[in-house]
Amino acid sequence: MKEALVVVLCLGLCSCGYGKIAKKNNELLVTLRTGQPTQEVLQVMGPPEKSEKYSDKEKTMDVWFYRTNSASGGWDAEDSLTPIVFENDKLVGWGKNFYDGKTMFDTMLRRNIYGSGEGQDLGY
Repeated sequence: MKEALVVVLCLGLCSCGYGKIAKKNNELLVTLRTGQPTQEVLQVMGPPEKSEKYSDKEKTMDVWFYRTNSASGGWDAEDSLTPIVFENDKLVGWGKNFYDGKTMFDTMLRRNIYGSGEGQDLGY
């Protein structure tokens, strides 16, 4: 019984910590501007919790993920993280809708479905 109480208390304390991190990250996100260089965003936001990188001969896409919600699905749930997207070291947008749309657009280009069918393989 004591072990169960300790586990419940630890989980409660952890979620409080993640709540503070999420609140801080949400406050910082609203200060970002498209076009900011990666180093400037890093100074504002601090290091990301998770990151992805994609590149081809013409562009590099970096995606940094920051915790912005502590209540949905636990500390490691994808929906508790907000993506920040960079192309060639410049901030182009953030948020799940932007990230999903951006990756879908690039996938369509990669598969030659978009526009005239002359899409370029981006190598992702």
